[in-house]
Amino acid sequence: MGYRIRITSKVQARETWFIRHWLICLFLLLPLVAHAAEPGSLISPGACVGKICLDASRNKVQQILGKPAFVKGNLRKYSADVWKSRQGHLLIVVYVMNKVTDIHLTSASFSTSGGVSTSSSFDEVKRDFPMGREDEYTVFENGHSRTDWILPSQGITFTFSGDLTGPLVRIAVHKRNTTKTVGYSRGELWYWTGLPD
Repeated sequence: MGYRIRITSKVQARETWFIRHWLICLFLLLPLVAHAAEPGSLISPGACVGKICLDASRNKVQQILGKPAFVKGNLRKYSADVWKSRQGHLLIVVYVMNKVTDIHLTSASFSTSGGVSTSSSFDEVKRDFPMGREDEYTVFENGHSRTDWILPSQGITFTFSGDLTGPLVRIAVHKRNTTKTVGYSRGELWYWTGLPD
């Protein structure tokens, strides 16, 4: 009878050890799991935002997202479809010859695999994307200033209101080794960058 008690004790000790270590691992990994984006809301630099990918056709994008709230007409070769959520967030898909060149978003519902979204601070952005360069500009018509943290080699740009201490207001995914095409938009006022001649 004492022999069985010792075996049960060893089994219980192993189970207790296993459960304790499993809980510790779970506790340590939980922050990483919490930051992981759902596949439909993942920002993949230089590639996709959710199900919308660079080089996709305008028809494919509209099959996925439905009819846009409005279309911004051609400027040279560029045009854009704009979707607006009930909360006022924008998703802007820019095309050249009806192929996606960049995707702009303002919603914190989308995030990178590291958890960076429009609710992130510059320090959080820089932690995951340290090799960016800063570009500050002002839209003279209304005096709004913006600062971009640009990563051409990774295909992503983060736009902050004011300087880099201001809120992150937009994330743009674009082709690697290029820059975003829409520098600023507010209603009918659009400022285009990187346009070809």
